[in-house]
Amino acid sequence: MIEVLREYGEVNIVPPDEEQQFRPLLAPLLITTETGAQYQLPVDRREPLRLGNPVRLAAHPANAYPDLYDSPPYCAEVGCRLSTPDYSLYAEQTDAETISMGVPYGDCVGLQVLPGQAFAFSSTSESMLVWNADHLDVYLIQSRMAGGDITIAGFSGGCGMGNTPQLWPIFSIPLTNGRIGEAEWSADGNVLAYADGQGLWSLDLWRGLQSELVVSGDRLFPLFVSATGRYIGYQTDQASSDWLTLDTRTGETFENALVSDNERRFALLAPTYPTEQRDRFTCAQPITLRCPLIFETFPNAFGWFNGDDYFIAQTTPWPDWYSAYTGAYGLIEGGGQIEFNRDRFSSEEVVLDIAYEPHQGTFALLMGEYEIRLNNQALDLSGSLDGAITQITWLPPLFYFAE
Repeated sequence: MIEVLREYGEVNIVPPDEEQQFRPLLAPLLITTETGAQYQLPVDRREPLRLGNPVRLAAHPANAYPDLYDSPPYCAEVGCRLSTPDYSLYAEQTDAETISMGVPYGDCVGLQVLPGQAFAFSSTSESMLVWNADHLDVYLIQSRMAGGDITIAGFSGGCGMGNTPQLWPIFSIPLTNGRIGEAEWSADGNVLAYADGQGLWSLDLWRGLQSELVVSGDRLFPLFVSATGRYIGYQTDQASSDWLTLDTRTGETFENALVSDNERRFALLAPTYPTEQRDRFTCAQPITLRCPLIFETFPNAFGWFNGDDYFIAQTTPWPDWYSAYTGAYGLIEGGGQIEFNRDRFSSEEVVLDIAYEPHQGTFALLMGEYEIRLNNQALDLSGSLDGAITQITWLPPLFYFAE
């Protein structure tokens, strides 16, 4: 490959930094500063690159705190463009009533034109929502990259990649005083939760069933849907930091509850009545996973990964001590409460934000205005950014993972 590159001119091969254990990242890290500027930390961990156009991530927020308050990505304003998480397809709100589809490769622009005032993609790139007047239209995206195995007729050679993605309408759901953007998908893309003037609805897309009204009320706001759609988090007041988590199978609700990726474990964040909440679980040996994690106050950050492992950034019981932890570092469950030992994942500093990249198992920790740690490697970006860091997020990996 180097010989081929040399045909195009002088090649300057930069060796890895000998002072660090160089391990390329699988995904770039998106850094947002207090000015609103965005930077991309390259996979070689060198100088951050400022982005000319803001990145609008299509992946839905994880079942994590405080990310669950982030609105799912959707487009409603003219000129807004959004891609599927796997980048196989994009859509643009070309005018107030029209959505145009395209692909990010070749010359395939305007593949299909759909009527609608707003749209969003599922977290698996398999489905698309369109808010169209008093209906919520659901389309199936059929393409190889989005999990399709059907050969589509009418392939346009200018698109490359084998097959042009196409959309097939599968549902048109009537809404009563519908609100644009009030919808969330389960992680597997099977269950859709959405809200209108009647309440909170759940729809199993792949069984072809009718929507089920799971909670009645005219001001309900979906926050997240668990992996299989059994648990739905929602708010009744968006100005509050509290939410309810509904078990659609039993009808029970839990206060400020987050459910693990495999739905085996609960975390209760600052519940009003912690003892009463805990007593609703059969918490006994030998299945200790039945015991919920209970936190007296909201942590700086909390999230699930690898099934029912978790990470947390929270003030410790000792004055001026802070830390980030994972389930394998320094967490002891006891009596429904959390005790911390001093085998910390990071240090005695405040952890402002955490982002987890699952394919490589890399934690990015925001430790200060200009300091980021990738697992235990510190990066000082004080001379590379136009302002203090306010948020870190992993961008999609450079490789497509067929999961």
